Amino acid sequence: MRNYYIYLLKEDVAYEYFGKEILIFNLFLEKLQEQSPAHLQILLNQIRYITNPISVIEINRYIEKNLPVEAVYKQNTTEFLYHAANTSKNYSYAKLEIFNRYLKLSSEGSYDAETHFFEVLRKYNSCFLAMDFENRHFGWLNPIKQERYI
Repeated sequence: MRNYYIYLLKEDVAYEYFGKEILIFNLFLEKLQEQSPAHLQILLNQIRYITNPISVIEINRYIEKNLPVEAVYKQNTTEFLYHAANTSKNYSYAKLEIFNRYLKLSSEGSYDAETHFFEVLRKYNSCFLAMDFENRHFGWLNPIKQERYI
């Protein structure tokens, strides 16, 4: 099973750290591995400073409205389940859990179901950063285009 933790970064932070995502990933990874309560609190404060809270109601409405019609999903106040084609060759399952400061996307099978969620979230806001700590993968859901001035 693949697990992605998706944070909504503040816009100025997203622009400043585009291309330097490894620094943000390392901050979150350090938080997961920290043993000292005092240092953990500092890391949590830093993370709270660079991220925006997520409106559970607003994102629920947006996902409900924008998931593909052929999707089979169940929704409660904080969780969406999505099953893409359930054939033996193409099994795809994803579950999106919504919390105040992050989203957790768990998926298995092919990448179809998780791709649908990523696509909807990408259109909702361009400053989402997804991180898979187990496999050390991370990236923007919608890469930010930087303007170059000469």
